Amino acid sequence: MKKKYQALRTISAIYRYGAMLLMIGFVIFGALGSFGYDFRTGQQSFQIGIFLGILATGLVTCLGLFAFGQLIQLLIDLEENTRMSAQLLQRMLKRQDN
Repeated sequence: MKKKYQALRTISAIYRYGAMLLMIGFVIFGALGSFGYDFRTGQQSFQIGIFLGILATGLVTCLGLFAFGQLIQLLIDLEENTRMSAQLLQRMLKRQDN
């Protein structure tokens, strides 16, 4: 069967792989961004709240992008299955007519 909608397949892959790369970026940014300088003590400190906030934001964003890429793939698969079912029904009708 001929694969249709190659552009949509590419866009879906970009969304899915982009979401994974973005999550890696959020983890790195969260780890680096959560180290702060405490002016009271004059020491570096790791602020877990900032890290968890950045991580949670990244998780929600990346899940949304990944889900959208999967939705595009689902719609393509749905179209393929519908087309295949229509072809099989046409073959069955031709056999009945003969």
